[in-house]
Amino acid sequence: METISSVNRGSGREIAPPFDEPPPDCIGCLACAEICPTACILYASSAQERTIWGRTFEMLRCSACGRAHITVAQADRWAGMNGVPRTYFETCDACKRKQQAATFVKLSQVG
Repeated sequence: METISSVNRGSGREIAPPFDEPPPDCIGCLACAEICPTACILYASSAQERTIWGRTFEMLRCSACGRAHITVAQADRWAGMNGVPRTYFETCDACKRKQQAATFVKLSQVG
């Protein structure tokens, strides 16, 4: 997915999406906004939704803590890649680390 790149030449050179149109395959992941060297990609996030490129995406809330952590479109796209089950994305990374740490503590107590 190529959402932004350098366009034009000389003094007219700028960072923009192809054809100055919002990327049609956007999943609301904010990767483009995070790497944009001009910090001009506007977005807004809340616990319910994220808006970027004029599109609004529903947020996926962690099944353990309730925090909104990625968009539903992200979870759906990434779940379709490499056979990762959709349920993997229903827990945020912080809660996954806590669950893994608790598992390691239990394992260390067994031995």
